Order: sequence, then structure tokens, then C-alpha cells
Amino acid sequence: MEEGSVKVLFDGRSVEDVLASSVVAEETSRMAADAEACAIALRSTQQLLNRYERLVADGRSAGTGLMPDADLKFYIDAEVGVRARRRCEDLQARGFKVSLLETAQSLRIRDERDRRRPFDPLRVPAGAIRLDTSHRTIEESVLWMRDLAVSRGLRI
Repeated sequence: MEEGSVKVLFDGRSVEDVLASSVVAEETSRMAADAEACAIALRSTQQLLNRYERLVADGRSAGTGLMPDADLKFYIDAEVGVRARRRCEDLQARGFKVSLLETAQSLRIRDERDRRRPFDPLRVPAGAIRLDTSHRTIEESVLWMRDLAVSRGLRI
């Protein structure tokens, strides 16, 4: 395993591929629309952890519903075609049989559903810095965010 990499285990087995699947992405989006499910399953636990640890949270409502008072918030996006290509390549590398067209359509549907949900809809958080990664690599994006955090005096 590479230094700094994270392995997600459940019952002693790696579950990264399952977590990256389209099925999990769809169900996560559906669950996010259910205020009660979010409050019970996610929000209270994550907010409790955030009180005691410095966290980096990732998710469509991380900067709006989960941690609206975070010291630094980024709204990371990319053109839908770029996002679809990246997602499709990632899923194919993990052994899933998906097409670029299916992946793009799935992303558009999920985006629209998340924007329209009554509870904590997808939106740019107040005070967030927008980052379009359409023409940046993951490494370039992470370094840019790290440098910005350091320039603002935040501990990394």
C-alpha cells in the first residue's frame, strides 16, 4: 500500500470497489434526500467527530448541511463530460462494465435529483471557493487546495 493511502475494510475485507460502484452512488443520492435517514445515519455522528478532530469532509452537502461553519470550504466541480469520462474509467478499472453514455446520463440524473431534493439540496456553500477541475489533474487540484489552506494559516 502506498504511503498516505487509505484502505476501507468491512468485516476484514476491502470494500473500496463496492463503495465506488454506481449502485452505491445512486443509493447515496436517494438517501441524501431523506432528512431523517441523514440525521440518523450520518449527520449526528459526523458532527460529533468534527467537534473533537480536525476533519476533511467530502460530499455534496459537506459544506452546507454537515459543516456549514468549516474554516475552509471548496466547491469542486468539472464539466459533466469530463466527470463522466473520469468516473467511467475508474469504474472500468475496477472491473465494472459501464459505458461513457450511461455514466454521463447517470451523473446528469443524480445532479438534477440532488439539486431538487427538499432537504439540503446540492448548491454552492456560502463562503466556498469554487474549483473547476475540468482541466486539472487530481494531484494539481489537491496541491492547489493545500497551498490555499496553508496560505490562510490552516494546519494541514
